[in-house]
Amino acid sequence: MVNTDYDVIVIGSGIGGLSSASAMANKGYKVLVCEAGGRIGGYCQSFERKGFRFNSSIHKIGGPFPRYLTEQFLSLMGESNQLEWTEFEEYVQVGNIKINAGSKTMKEDLKKHFPYESTQLDTFFFDIQLAFKELIYLEKNRNNITAFNSAAMKLLMQYQVITIEQLLNKYFQDEHLRGILYALCDGTPGQSAIVLVVFLNLLIGNSVLPVGGAESILNIMLKVVERAGGNLLLNSRVERILVEEGRVVGVEVNGKQIFSRFVVSNADIYTTYEKLIGQEHLSPRFINKLQKVWQSSSSCFSVWLGLDCPIQNLGWNGQNMSYYQKYDRLFEMKKDLLTPGGKLPSDTYCWIGTSANLDPTSSPNGYSQVSLGIPISYQFENNWGIENGRRGTEYRKTKKRLAEQLIDSVEHILPGLKDHIIVTTIASPHTFERYSLNTGGAYLGFAFNPSYLQDRMRPESKGLLQGLYLSSNWSSMGGGFIKVMMEALRGADLMLMEDKRTDFYDFQNQYFFEQMSKV
Repeated sequence: MVNTDYDVIVIGSGIGGLSSASAMANKGYKVLVCEAGGRIGGYCQSFERKGFRFNSSIHKIGGPFPRYLTEQFLSLMGESNQLEWTEFEEYVQVGNIKINAGSKTMKEDLKKHFPYESTQLDTFFFDIQLAFKELIYLEKNRNNITAFNSAAMKLLMQYQVITIEQLLNKYFQDEHLRGILYALCDGTPGQSAIVLVVFLNLLIGNSVLPVGGAESILNIMLKVVERAGGNLLLNSRVERILVEEGRVVGVEVNGKQIFSRFVVSNADIYTTYEKLIGQEHLSPRFINKLQKVWQSSSSCFSVWLGLDCPIQNLGWNGQNMSYYQKYDRLFEMKKDLLTPGGKLPSDTYCWIGTSANLDPTSSPNGYSQVSLGIPISYQFENNWGIENGRRGTEYRKTKKRLAEQLIDSVEHILPGLKDHIIVTTIASPHTFERYSLNTGGAYLGFAFNPSYLQDRMRPESKGLLQGLYLSSNWSSMGGGFIKVMMEALRGADLMLMEDKRTDFYDFQNQYFFEQMSKV
């Protein structure tokens, strides 16, 4: 093997990339981060328009103990008490019923609205909590399953092979209640029931985001890398991952070969394997899975609005809401949004975000902002009006029309919204693809359908070639900031193990599982 320039080369500077880079730099490894764009962050980036700073994709860090786990990560990197946090509530409204998604009384709140489903709600929550505890046990004790719960395992085996819709139909008669639970787990058509089991059990407390957005966390991670002697290359898209005798040995970037002992890809998985590594190094079976079997998650359509008044003037105080106009067509409506060639349904769902207004750095004094978003197909309508691969007049008209429809759909719960808009910025899946370089603008890696979750070939932290590691939504089961960060630490531990070191982070056991045991 040739002499190396770095111990670790990281491709991409999103959540997974900089989590991996800082974790390895903190252990004394010399790290190089190659970023294709002009700034770090991936989906954690923010952007500015006329004095407003908008978060491009990460509007919250949710799940259990998000602030605690983020701060523990940074503390391990030697960076404690660096962040100021905002905290806010997340709501789901389906028709006229509004539920606080992080409330400890969620089940009781649902019973008040659906008293005739009370017994079934008890059974449902008991079962999914039992199944979730078994998932945690299996994750924590990978090499020792002697004490597994047979009843819980039976439930898990059932849930693995059915969709969220099928699970809800099994427990409940009321269509409105099924719709609310589907909305609470942010369900999409065909998703595995395991997604619901995990999601509803992790709805613990409020969501958080640091002042300055998620990007501020990544700036601290980069500081760790540079303090340890590592480097960042901006505007430096990796052209090839170098492979010798079945092992990755570095990258080619900016026309130059740079060698390393490990390569961590935070890039799109199709780019990583098909373009940077090449099919000649992959098995036909894996190529078939990648190209024809596994499905990417959806992308989204987003609208950012700058307002000339405080958000309180519209009756909001910094909360977020997933809003569904009706319950009787909720499942079909989600399918409509994600159907290639489809049109925006008149009863469209919409995510409404006002939590950025709790961050005093996000808007000019006396002003505020609102974000709107929906999951949507990459091939919406007539391919978004894109002609011959060019985003021209029809593309811009399509985006503007959709933005106006979304604004109209929420006007009655944000009264006066249209009268106060002074800045409008719009992004389609093609926008997200252009800036994130994720195929189709996918924002959660692969779609978590039953067949994918059961597939033993699905990508994990350790790549297919020796010395290759993956650190992104494409290789984590669940997605989201905290999950990707923890998977990055798992990958770091695997690299340390490969070097026969024993100073592992063991982050999930030491922090996540330790906190979950108290719930």
